[in-house]
Parts: sequence; structure tokens; C-alpha cells
Amino acid sequence: MEKINKDFYNDLPAMVCIQLEDFIIPKYEKEQWFYKAWEEYRQHVKSTDMDSVKMPGFVFNKYIIPYAQ
Repeated sequence: MEKINKDFYNDLPAMVCIQLEDFIIPKYEKEQWFYKAWEEYRQHVKSTDMDSVKMPGFVFNKYIIPYAQ
């Protein structure tokens, strides 16, 4: 299993980190698409000013919804 790069956590509001830690990581980290989605969200946070950062569902739902059907 890959190591999850959390270097962008310092840029996020605490509630977003809690959502990632308590919901997204435990539920989805074993899915084949997880690290691709994680890196996509990480890059979104790193390249966007904090006033425009979207919640994790912005990226993760693109991966979760097709697999849930």
C-alpha cells in the first residue's frame, strides 16, 4: 500500500482534515482508484487559493459514484 501524502493538510481547515481522516481514508483507501483521487485532490489544494478550495467530495465523488453503481 502506498503512503498517503498529507503535506497539504496544513493548508486545509480542520473540518476538511477530519472529513478526510474519519470518512474518506478509512472507507476508500483500499479502492484501486483511491491514490489517483487523493493526488488529484492534493494537487487541487496546492494549486488553489484557500478561498476557492473545494471540499474533498469535489474530487472523490467522481470516483465513488461510478463504482457504486
